[in-house]
Amino acid sequence: MDYQKEYRKWLDSGVLTAAEQAELEAIAGDDREIESRFYGPLEFGTAGLRGTMAMGLHHMNIYVVRHATQAFANVICAEGEKAKEKGVAVCMDCRNHGMEFAQAAAEELSGGFDAVSFVPVSLRRNFERGFDQARLLAEEAANIWGVKAEAVLRKGRHTRAQSSLQDAALRKANVKGAYRVPHPERVRGRRFLLIDDVCTTGSTLSAAADALLEAGAAGVVCAVLAGGSRKRENLEELLP
Repeated sequence: MDYQKEYRKWLDSGVLTAAEQAELEAIAGDDREIESRFYGPLEFGTAGLRGTMAMGLHHMNIYVVRHATQAFANVICAEGEKAKEKGVAVCMDCRNHGMEFAQAAAEELSGGFDAVSFVPVSLRRNFERGFDQARLLAEEAANIWGVKAEAVLRKGRHTRAQSSLQDAALRKANVKGAYRVPHPERVRGRRFLLIDDVCTTGSTLSAAADALLEAGAAGVVCAVLAGGSRKRENLEELLP
């Protein structure tokens, strides 16, 4: 690999921030430093991608994370529709840039979205709890992109708590038709990131996503705080 050519490609890409551009311009006369950053791509090790935090093909940064994520997405797509339907869980920890890298990976896998929304609880449950946990999560997530979470869905009827139903078929029937879009004009043609607190069988998310698509949404990408099954402790059961 021609490391100088790769270095120039990054400099001329037009996608770097002012700070990132300045970082690379600062090493313009240091051939050894340029070579250390661009002699080859950062490779996966036993603990995944690990490297010095800096701009460059062989260092750890948001562009390398996006590139690696896209490669992972390509592998999933090559496995067919069933593999894509299983979805991907993007996790993070407290290490440097954890949130930034997790966000970049999620955006790369999602294919993009125009708006952030959430799966609402019923008016009764909202009154009993005093809050809607999915809405709180969506608002925090929306802050990352500098937008507001949009309440485009409404739960038209109160349903039994999904955590009280062990059978997947019962869960699906419990929420079938429970969600609606009061103002389809706010949804039509837009791609949504739909957020909920927890996913066990996917019945609730599916019902809410179906309502958005039936109202004319161009696409729906789903994200949850946690996932699990009846064999594990379910976070829904921790809520009052």
